[in-house]
Amino acid sequence: MRGLHIGGLAAGIVLLALFGVVASADQRRGDTLPPAGVTIVQERSAEDPPPAAAPLVIERFEALQREGVFAGLNVTMINRSDAEQTGSVWYLLSPPYDTGEAWRTATYTAPHQSFTLAAGERRTFRFREPGLSVIGLFRVSVWSHVIDANGASIHADAMGHSTPIVAEPESGFGATLLEQWEAQRERTPVTPLPLEGDAQIVLVELERSTRFLRGVNVSVANTGAETREVYLSYGLDPAEHPEPWSQPTFLSPENRVTIEPGQTLPVTFSVPEALPAGDYRMALWMRRSPVDPPIVAAEHRFQIDPLFTFALPDESGEIPLGLSMSASPRADDSDGYQVTFAVRNDSSLDRLIGIFYSVVPSDSLAPWRAAFDSMPLRFLNLKQKENYIFTDERPIHVPPGEYQVIGWVVELVEGKAVLRAAYSREMRFTAS
Repeated sequence: MRGLHIGGLAAGIVLLALFGVVASADQRRGDTLPPAGVTIVQERSAEDPPPAAAPLVIERFEALQREGVFAGLNVTMINRSDAEQTGSVWYLLSPPYDTGEAWRTATYTAPHQSFTLAAGERRTFRFREPGLSVIGLFRVSVWSHVIDANGASIHADAMGHSTPIVAEPESGFGATLLEQWEAQRERTPVTPLPLEGDAQIVLVELERSTRFLRGVNVSVANTGAETREVYLSYGLDPAEHPEPWSQPTFLSPENRVTIEPGQTLPVTFSVPEALPAGDYRMALWMRRSPVDPPIVAAEHRFQIDPLFTFALPDESGEIPLGLSMSASPRADDSDGYQVTFAVRNDSSLDRLIGIFYSVVPSDSLAPWRAAFDSMPLRFLNLKQKENYIFTDERPIHVPPGEYQVIGWVVELVEGKAVLRAAYSREMRFTAS
């Protein structure tokens, strides 16, 4: 890694301390799972027996979660031999797909805990979450060695859980970013088409974020003197499809709406979870009875772009921080890539910031939580009006495919990570 910032180490220590203050209330309660948490229990089964000759065996482990985020691990060891045994135990966080060699591809290795167990003794060991050191989606596995009379450390046992878990910093980091990510919506009004009859569409509005359609909201009014019933739905179709609506990308369920004279009612529709990048045509349809053919009540074209750049204002309403980024294969042709960041502070204040990036599938709804690979948070004390450039290089650990590299800039404000800027670029990776 090149370009170490002169204030980075000090800034990192300050930021770690502040994150620690926020997390300490939970940690002081001990290593037990809080009431709101969830425990994933992995136990020995007939299909996964321990090594027959191993004197020290992992009997079970519990992966603790708070609000969907990894919050530590409890491991129960047992000495199956008739003699005292000394050993060590730890856990790994590895990529979310099966690499077959978790010990080689692990992103995080927990500190080893050494122990001595009497013959037949069983003991539970408690581990903390990795904190600021990893961000993304991981498989968890537990490992144990036995220490022989000569002091050599020899593999004894291992156990893993196949369902990936989310790991990220404490203090609601992911929840805060997710809330800000979801908040990035723009409302686009669509002009309704004039229709015959008393039932009229008076409002059509699309809610969109950078990469997703977040909502379709409609209001329908009855301008007549009698109660009316209409059926409303909408569809999405590639904008340039030669045969419109022959192969729609998405069709909403139809809503039946009963409107009294002079009444206006809002109608909210479901939306697709994700859309491939491209240009789309949205059509709102109305039927006046179950047997009538639908008529088009509104049309609109919009674009879904998987690549995005945005910067958010601070409490003063000004945009303080900006980010640009490039991602490219490593020059030595190894299975890796390098990412170069350029971050700038446009404000008149020094800013304590964290920078990281995620490598994610293009349709991810929470890009840092679904990351197949991530650069851990790097801290900078960015001076006012300062520009800073650095490059991060690392081996790649993702299956072959197409991904996005997304850079993130957060600022620590009153102990919470506040999203300030994001920048994405495409990356195609093909394994040999």
